[in-house]
Amino acid sequence: MIKQWAWQHDDWPNYTIDPGALESEEIEFAARMESQSLRLAEANPDDQLALQIEWLTDEAVQTSAIEGEMLRRDSVQESLMRRMGLRPNARRHDNAEEGIAAMMVDLYRNATRDLNALVEIGILRRTGSLRHTRYWLDWQSLENLM
Repeated sequence: MIKQWAWQHDDWPNYTIDPGALESEEIEFAARMESQSLRLAEANPDDQLALQIEWLTDEAVQTSAIEGEMLRRDSVQESLMRRMGLRPNARRHDNAEEGIAAMMVDLYRNATRDLNALVEIGILRRTGSLRHTRYWLDWQSLENLM
């Protein structure tokens, strides 16, 4: 069996990884994300929403697959759209599809709320533009609060 996930390795959770081993994949991922961000920024509002629904659906289905739960993509997508108010009369699906849809919508709507609050009180520092924001902990500020 190919060990695809960290928790599948024999020495989980006590193993080390060479950060340089992932550098090329990180660069490739960043390039794909830049391409997707540009695509989204250039799209009209309806297309932007459709792309966001696609991305949320993909993320929900793939996240569940990592946990060993195989969800029906169309059910997840319909649940997402209902929860976002795009299809308010869409039927409810199984708990698994509804649960992951609820989590993804909450994440989508509140992704930066808590981060921004931490920036305001000085625990997190932020740099970059809207599309390429980076956050990092200010350990000294965090220690002062404790």
